[in-house]
Amino acid sequence: MPIFTSLLFFFLVLALLPFLLRSSHRRQTLREQAELEERMSLGASICIAAAREAFQVELNRSVESISSLDTLIIHGWSSLLSPESPNNSAFHGEPKELIFVLSAYLGTIFVLHRAAEWRFENGKPALFFRSIDQSEYPFELAELKLRDPERVNLSQETARWGFPPEAAPADGNEQPTE
Repeated sequence: MPIFTSLLFFFLVLALLPFLLRSSHRRQTLREQAELEERMSLGASICIAAAREAFQVELNRSVESISSLDTLIIHGWSSLLSPESPNNSAFHGEPKELIFVLSAYLGTIFVLHRAAEWRFENGKPALFFRSIDQSEYPFELAELKLRDPERVNLSQETARWGFPPEAAPADGNEQPTE
């Protein structure tokens, strides 16, 4: 009798093991997702505070504030990255912190207004628009903007984010239809 009970218990454990492991992986994924969302929200808040302190500009996480962010980059933050800027040493030649806060702010707008969600794709943070099964990469866009602030226009570049390619609005101020 004890051997039968032991074997029964052993087979029950084997049967339940995949469910237990899957639940653990799911919890890990949810924890990573929550950490990513929290980190991006904090980065957006830092961007808002920096704009207020450095330029007396109030960013409000609206789609319309993307043009204000664009102007701040052109007339303010990009000058910090020029080789002749005395403040360039703060970035050690690599504006990773600036790219992070700009990208976090930009992405947070789309999380709030166009139902995007942050997730990792190929090891990099991306915005995923579930309704159209499409991802966008605010970190790449912020890096391009800082490299060429006069040519890259954030409002124009992000106007199609969250819309199917054939339904993209002419400007970035329209909301998707559902």
